[in-house]
Amino acid sequence: MKILIAEDNALVALDLEQQVTDAGHIVVGIADTACEAIALVMDRGADLALMDVSLADGSCGMDVALVLKERFGVPSVFVTATLPNQWTVSQVGIGHLSKPYSEEEVVAAIQAVEATLRGKPPRSPSPKLCLFA
Repeated sequence: MKILIAEDNALVALDLEQQVTDAGHIVVGIADTACEAIALVMDRGADLALMDVSLADGSCGMDVALVLKERFGVPSVFVTATLPNQWTVSQVGIGHLSKPYSEEEVVAAIQAVEATLRGKPPRSPSPKLCLFA
């Protein structure tokens, strides 16, 4: 899968990038602002976004996820410790992975989303992953 990482904490973003690439996926880019995230998807495309709820420019990851979903058909998994509103998040994202998480949980989350997007039931996702679709 081609994956966008939208995360305002550089260390977390780099760690996610390593985990995603180690699992054999392509990271199309790391964005720490809403504009960067949208521009990366416009320029490079993506199959999935791993999205923090709060981005560096004060923008909301949920707003970015909605744009990615509606304009580009890119689903988002929110990778965050807290969700401001579960119902709202479930309307714009495909899932939520709670921080802190392990590399295995990130890989399992991506595999679960892949299965879900193919219309198949995911294989034993992590208890830290909540899929909305």
